[in-house]
Amino acid sequence: KTPGEIAVSILAQVIAAGRSESRVAAGGSDARGVHDSHALESEGHEPTATDPVCGMTVVGEASPTAEFAGRTFRFCCDACHEAFIESPETYAVPA
Repeated sequence: KTPGEIAVSILAQVIAAGRSESRVAAGGSDARGVHDSHALESEGHEPTATDPVCGMTVVGEASPTAEFAGRTFRFCCDACHEAFIESPETYAVPA
């Protein structure tokens, strides 16, 4: 919520993206670092999702959502949600 917290969050996303890309090069998970929400919940963590527009990790369930092609997508903010609504086929990658 504070500028410092936002800066730390952005830096964490940059680091996570770099690590995800190196995993893909080694044959691991995709570059967006998609997490298994059910596994995280069973470990006592809040469920997470990856915003399909900006790639940011969305934590918790109090975020904008949209349905497309039988899937539910979650977004970090209203701007990403609106961008997705305008052109979902641009952002929705096959499951």
